[in-house]
Amino acid sequence: MGREANVMRSLRLLPFALIVLSLLIAGCVQENNSVQNNYSVQGNNSAQETSISPSESQIKQFLEEKNVTSLANRTVGNSTVVLYENESEMGVYQISIDETGKMSWTQLSWANNSAFTPVSIGSRATGVPFVAVIINNDQMLKKAYKVTVVFRNKDEVTELVNNSKGIIIPDENVRNGNVGWSSVTVFDKDNNVLFKKD
Repeated sequence: MGREANVMRSLRLLPFALIVLSLLIAGCVQENNSVQNNYSVQGNNSAQETSISPSESQIKQFLEEKNVTSLANRTVGNSTVVLYENESEMGVYQISIDETGKMSWTQLSWANNSAFTPVSIGSRATGVPFVAVIINNDQMLKKAYKVTVVFRNKDEVTELVNNSKGIIIPDENVRNGNVGWSSVTVFDKDNNVLFKKD
């Protein structure tokens, strides 16, 4: 009778054990996802179809309010993407002005990893997709001539570095999609690969 009671008690605890196990597994999966995607997304609104890019003075005022310095900025679709870096983080602001004149913005940021990698990469796959590249290594920056991004839809876009630490590379062939990137490659003038990330 004692053995049968122990078996029954164990069977009653089985659902509890399965719940605990599933929570542990979910926590591990979530932990792995956060390691792969150390991004933080914030914003006051998303850009609408009728939005336009802000003026240079509006961008300047916005950056002063956020207390960041731009590494690069570029019109992407109907907004302006601003790439920045400070001591603790790197990221992009995507800024637009709606039909009422109200500024809307989203921020995609990640921990400043310049001490660990020669090139930092951030991206947005939705709308007009783009890749933001920061060349952290000064020696590589001196040699870098162009950056080529291959998007998952097989579009290949190349931008010249022009001694700029930050480069924003959009896929202007996509207007309202969800297209990530497959590879980012930094080349020198002789087409030698200085850095490649797949």
